[in-house]
Amino acid sequence: MDRRTYLRTLSPVIALAGGCISLPTDDDEQSPDGVSTEFSILSQDPSGPMDHPPKITIAHEKQLVTVRGKLWRGNSCETVKPSVVEYDTGSRRFNLVIAALEKETPLWVTSCQPALGAIEYELTARFQRTLPTVVTVTEQPTDGYKQQRAAKTVQQR
Repeated sequence: MDRRTYLRTLSPVIALAGGCISLPTDDDEQSPDGVSTEFSILSQDPSGPMDHPPKITIAHEKQLVTVRGKLWRGNSCETVKPSVVEYDTGSRRFNLVIAALEKETPLWVTSCQPALGAIEYELTARFQRTLPTVVTVTEQPTDGYKQQRAAKTVQQR
């Protein structure tokens, strides 16, 4: 086999092993039926208040629920993301848990640096049929920090 063919065949394997390419996993978040969600990190600035519950806003005309908050993470191997996204169509309750969770790290990373910092996030949920009647959000920060909860009853129009 000539050298170019060998390198062309081996390059994707090296990129995958090095963490340059990620494959979908079974634990990738799935939105419940009738709901599409989008989660984004807005900033990783440790300043500002951390002891406030997440803020829930409703846009009736767009069938949107938006949640914004700020959550502590304990080290460089943690990230903030939704760990629970549930919508009960019978009771029309929308339940979210945003948590500081261990993220996948490359094989060569053997320790995590302390990185007490806040991550500001936003989750937007678009409902296909009707808005939920109750939205509940729980923030689960890294160990040792207080959980924050918020709930909002949605006025139907």
